[in-house]
Amino acid sequence: MIPINIESALDIVKFLEANNGKLIINIETSAVGHTLSELDNFMCMRVLGEVPADGICCYIGPDEERMSTISELYGDSLNIVFFLSKYASEMARSIALFRPDLTVDVGMSSFKIAPIENETLRSEQVDHIIYRSSINKLMGDFVSYYRRKLETFTTEQTRFLFPMPGGMLRKFILPDELERLVDARGRRLALIQIKDTEQHSGGAEAVDPLTYVPTLEYLKDMNFQLVQVGREYHPKDFARLGVIDYANSPLASFKNDFALFSNSDFCLTGPSGIAMFPELMMKPYVVANTWWHGIPPFSPLAVALPALARLRENNLMLTFAEQNELYFENGVYFPLETHESVSPDGTDILAATIEALGLEENLTLLNERQIQYRQMATPKNQADLCNPYCLSRLSSAYAERYQNLLSPK
Repeated sequence: MIPINIESALDIVKFLEANNGKLIINIETSAVGHTLSELDNFMCMRVLGEVPADGICCYIGPDEERMSTISELYGDSLNIVFFLSKYASEMARSIALFRPDLTVDVGMSSFKIAPIENETLRSEQVDHIIYRSSINKLMGDFVSYYRRKLETFTTEQTRFLFPMPGGMLRKFILPDELERLVDARGRRLALIQIKDTEQHSGGAEAVDPLTYVPTLEYLKDMNFQLVQVGREYHPKDFARLGVIDYANSPLASFKNDFALFSNSDFCLTGPSGIAMFPELMMKPYVVANTWWHGIPPFSPLAVALPALARLRENNLMLTFAEQNELYFENGVYFPLETHESVSPDGTDILAATIEALGLEENLTLLNERQIQYRQMATPKNQADLCNPYCLSRLSSAYAERYQNLLSPK
């Protein structure tokens, strides 16, 4: 917490001015993926000198579970002073509006607490005024983040990539009650998340749990203990296979999420921000069913398995490049009125899982088609995409299956 008496935004302004400080703004705490990636973005900015190294950085916001947990677990290592109260958001908005020179925008959302010159499309009234930026600005923020991620990685023995010092990579102790629930008994821990929402920003439709079954059976045969994470419902097929239902247990919390993911050995997620946990913890993982080809995972231990798009009027599949253009034309929500989502099937997910599990021991070079995917462009501009700056890979088997979609047409 800020070690001063805070009664107004002016008190924070005086504190920042006196300490060469910056106020961190536009962290979206309602979405776990934004919370984690935007904090990681700040860390990269600090390491690269985009934020004064000798200054004090502050975050002010509501006293809610996620930032309270971050403050407890990472307050010292992130070198952030936290001020959490029900009045803090209004103070942050005032400072962002009238003293933008004291702020650093780490956000990667189209919602901003203050307008951005030449980038703000409109303002919207919620319980306060927020400002909506363009899809190009959103992608530009992501591209800048990925560039920073790449710059803050170093190679060791030209074989493996390690994250920057002082990042969020950490191993936490499993609380006793959580250890009893997981009941691993020496087995490796595989965390499974399935997105059950019909439509959301990252995915076009709810994921069919049956597509996970071949992978769950394979992981069981490999002596993994399976645990469902996230907060989604527990499918009957998961229960039948003995997947532990942490997601719907009384122990499910943001703090326990950190403990579970930091102790995991493999993760399979849907198109969800929860994938940022294995990303930051450097765990092998597969993210399936996201339709955003232009924002793949970053980690070298990640395998992407995106959903595809097909035109309803003629059943023609879009190329990956055309699907990227669809994103820029329609925004973050998949246009179900005109396009059908084509999800990876059980064979696809299993192949991607086997590939991801092998990466920790042998970080193989990308094959020709995986390289082609990484170098992918939209029909207009490759610079709009994160792909050239990421270290993840498209599933090799998936790239082979849909090789005809790698060409822009």
